[in-house]
Amino acid sequence: MLGAERTAGVLFAGGGGVECGMFDAGIDPIWAVEWNPHNTQLSEALIQSHKRNFPNCKVVAKPVQQVDWRRLPKVNILWASPMCSNFSMAKNAEETLEDIEMAMAVCDAIAILTPTYFYLENVAGYRKSVSFDAIISTLKRLGYSVEWSIENFAHYGLPQARKRLILRSALGVAVSSLPKKVEKHVGWYEAIADLIPNLPDSELLPNQQQSADKYLEKNPPAPLLIDRVGGRGDYKAKPGHLPANTILRSQFTDGNNRNRNRCGDIRLLNGEIKSLTIECVRRLQGFPDWYDLPAEIAIAGSILGYSVPPMFVKQLFEAIEGGTASIYGLAISFGWTAQYLPNKSVTRRVWKDSHAAKFVRAYERGDRVVALNKDKRNGGEQIGWCKLTCAPYKEQLSEMPESDVAAEGGMVATVEEFV
Repeated sequence: MLGAERTAGVLFAGGGGVECGMFDAGIDPIWAVEWNPHNTQLSEALIQSHKRNFPNCKVVAKPVQQVDWRRLPKVNILWASPMCSNFSMAKNAEETLEDIEMAMAVCDAIAILTPTYFYLENVAGYRKSVSFDAIISTLKRLGYSVEWSIENFAHYGLPQARKRLILRSALGVAVSSLPKKVEKHVGWYEAIADLIPNLPDSELLPNQQQSADKYLEKNPPAPLLIDRVGGRGDYKAKPGHLPANTILRSQFTDGNNRNRNRCGDIRLLNGEIKSLTIECVRRLQGFPDWYDLPAEIAIAGSILGYSVPPMFVKQLFEAIEGGTASIYGLAISFGWTAQYLPNKSVTRRVWKDSHAAKFVRAYERGDRVVALNKDKRNGGEQIGWCKLTCAPYKEQLSEMPESDVAAEGGMVATVEEFV
């Protein structure tokens, strides 16, 4: 169990995907390490995005080999996702001395910080490396219990097939369990169905068209998601009831870090072709709506393509609490209106439908919702609990009933003043 101290540090943080999942599970990432000396321009962009989304999380802009771990606060959760380019199936590269040096830096961090929990994520090929062996040996020497497995995040509700090595370890407590697997995979179409009508029109490349024709020759008609960047000439088509193919950074940027205009296309049942947008990819990669992605496609795509899906990270840390932590990730920040609590019994928010749906589910389950004095990313603290007495619903301010004026707790005297 994490108890009251719910702090974390993240190595190889990128733009903060792991931190998203931690934050939504009620865990406070207080520092992160991010720097790739081989692509400093990208690292600078990733750090800027990280700071924008997690202003209270200190970012150490150094390679892990150069970090003095004694100068960082101890945390009870440490996460590492070492650079994976030399272990990916897409490359035939071999493990380098630099890879091993990074792993040894991770070992030093574990030994000095002695977190209660240590997690590692990487591509499946990392399990065969000297680097991985070194990290496991260090954990066992220090007395950690260790478990690892290759997991497909689609088994945990992600609308994307994404297999990764997940190591879980713990010192002095039980190793956290994996989240509960879903009974049925979530298809890509279900995940982005509400976005499709407003997607820009597109045209299939010849190889994409061949992929669509090949699928439809042997299968009943279905909406198809077709990669626009084909690995080894293979432009894969996925029917709507299946999870999407693995999302990769290379779909959004070329070898010179330049934007690709389009990363994938959708062929609808009526033959229309739509272009997959970054907002669609956000959904497929399990990123929350509140995460502010950069406008530049190459940077946003790098954050998404490199990241551990926040949806999985959130579930993983909820599992530490035996399934009781889901309430920590759902919160309402009241800001200056907190002074009107507890007389204030209604609140109005500008929410996306997908975010409002989370509160609808909380109401249906009878979950309590955390009340914050301000956004936690800006240093907000819990001031109590909210119990939802009805499911959230849409209402124009101009249609606000007079009865809600009193329910606002005395903020205003009339509807006109509120509007």
